Amino acid sequence: MLDTAPIVVRFLHYGGLSLLFGITAFQLYGYPAKADEAKKLRWRPLLITLTAFSLIISAIGLIFLSAQMSGSFAAAVRPRVFSHVLATDAGVALIVRTLALALCVTLLVGRNPSRPVVHAIVCLAMVSLGSLAWGGHALQHEGWAGILHLVADVLHLLSAGAWLGAIAALLLLIGDHGHPADSDHISRLSLALRSFSIAGSAIVATLIVSGIVNAAFIVGWPDFDFLYSRYGQLLGVKLALFLVMIAFAALNRYHLTPQLGRSAARGDCRAAIRTLHRSIAAELFVALTILGLVAWLGFLAPYD
Repeated sequence: MLDTAPIVVRFLHYGGLSLLFGITAFQLYGYPAKADEAKKLRWRPLLITLTAFSLIISAIGLIFLSAQMSGSFAAAVRPRVFSHVLATDAGVALIVRTLALALCVTLLVGRNPSRPVVHAIVCLAMVSLGSLAWGGHALQHEGWAGILHLVADVLHLLSAGAWLGAIAALLLLIGDHGHPADSDHISRLSLALRSFSIAGSAIVATLIVSGIVNAAFIVGWPDFDFLYSRYGQLLGVKLALFLVMIAFAALNRYHLTPQLGRSAARGDCRAAIRTLHRSIAAELFVALTILGLVAWLGFLAPYD
């Protein structure tokens, strides 16, 4: 249990924090500043749930981290063990993450947040997600190499969270109204899709560059012996799934989004929206599968 449970907890951590950051960030760049939609904080109950869920998972993660270090759950809950764990890099990151999430949920449950408050929520979610880098391979180097590796890992986490959250936000936006032919609904959806297509290029570029830097540090670039290990095999599957996500993104941007516009012009968008919904849902499924692999890879050595 001590071997598999931390992987599940890390996956839940990645998923909850990525969605929290990505969905809130999408509401800042998903619409032009002058648009009425830019003034709204959408899906606030969901965001509160994600924040509370992430707080709970952080507490569970502390228990499992203590159990890993002490060797048993019985010893994990001892105050001396907790204090020792919280003094580590991962423990300090957990404290920062917990404080950021607590402040985030406080802002979310208040009155309808203004635009500056939404910016603050995004920053807190960014800190929470980025803090996960202090619990993985990024700490295996020291000095400038360690700093560069840590920066690359944080950027990788944030760009992945931005992509995952944007996909989820688009699915939520599609389902916001029961009548898919509503002209206002189509207008909002088209606007969000165009905005994401612009941001998506920067997100993918950041993912690729930061991923290459991470791989170089972890496996000792350009040594390819790791390809014969379990780590290398899982990394290969992850890269293959990433290419699948790229294909879905290209399909959505260059075919399904223009198809939605043409269908809107004809006055019948039902089929186009259904096709787009299925494609984005499939992209989200692939993204969550990649997230599971990342959680597993975080506990493997490159040459095991």
